Parts: sequence; structure tokens; C-alpha cells
Amino acid sequence: MENVIIYLIGFAGTGKFTIAKELSLKTGAHIVDNHLINNPIFSVIHTDGSTPIARAAWQKVSVIREAVYTTIEDISPRKWSFVFTNELIEGSAVDQKIFNRVASIAESRNSIFVPIRLVCDLEELYRRVESVERSSRYKLTDPKVAKSVFEHASVLKISHPLALTLEVTCLSAQESAAKIIEYINNLCLTIA
Repeated sequence: MENVIIYLIGFAGTGKFTIAKELSLKTGAHIVDNHLINNPIFSVIHTDGSTPIARAAWQKVSVIREAVYTTIEDISPRKWSFVFTNELIEGSAVDQKIFNRVASIAESRNSIFVPIRLVCDLEELYRRVESVERSSRYKLTDPKVAKSVFEHASVLKISHPLALTLEVTCLSAQESAAKIIEYINNLCLTIA
């Protein structure tokens, strides 16, 4: 797979990074998961998986994010594919801006842009959020916070012609990746 940008969007615990790893393994795409960008800051401040991150820290994260994004635009080989991940919330101007920025990266690289909205039911989200591996990557680990987000927000609704919503509650990461790859392969046949 060459010059494709896949954007996995979903709540914390949906499996974005795990699915991204499977996609990378199967396609050779490079992973730009939100914690690649967040963790240089998160690793030097207090994070416990439930306490909100300070606004000043998020401002520092945005500087790193833009440095990564411009590097992909200006330096990364054009044939490379990428899998981006983010928790983006409907109605958040900041989150919409982040989505639009990733879309602009795809446009500037003349990449096929495939935004994928991952959804999962609350019980499965609970189970996934509590996994031990999450804390080592400074991820949300508090099921109460996950429940609050789930009940009071929704994953960004994507208005893009190549967008896909994928229900992952009962799918393994391997199954999810296979469905995404099949979808992209079909798109490439249609676009060609």
C-alpha cells in the first residue's frame, strides 16, 4: 500500500493503536498514533490515567504535533503510507481543527485519505480501558472517565467521501485491520 493516509478516530479504549499496529504489520504503513505525539510531554508531567491533563501541557503537545505533521509533509517519502490515531470528539473545535489538519497533510502529499470512525459499546470499552498496557503509554485507564465521555459525547462525525464507520465491539484488531484493508483495496480499485 503506497501513499495512503488512514486516520483511525475513536474513544479512548476503542483499539485505535492496536488496530494501527495490525495495519502497519500488514501494509507497511508508518504509525503516527496520538501518544507518539503526546508522550514526550506526558512522560515529564503527572499523569495517572484519570486526572485531566493541564491546558499548558496540551499547548506543548500541539507544538510537537505540528512538528511531526510538517515533517511528514516536507520530508517523509511520498510513497510512504501512514496510520494516524486520535480521540476526536464531535462538537470540539480543537478536534475538528486536528482532523482538518490531517486531511490537509493527505492533500499536500496527494495521498488517498481514508478517515475511519471506530465505535465500540460501553461494556467492551470498559474492559479495554482497564488493560494494564495502557498505563505504560500514559493512556486513560479510568473506566469512570471513559463512561462519562461515552455518555456525554460522541466520536467526531466525519463528512468525507471515503469515510468509514466501523463497529469494533466484537472484532479483534486483526479482524478490524482486515476489514479496513479490504475497504481501502476496494476504494483503490474504484479510484483507479
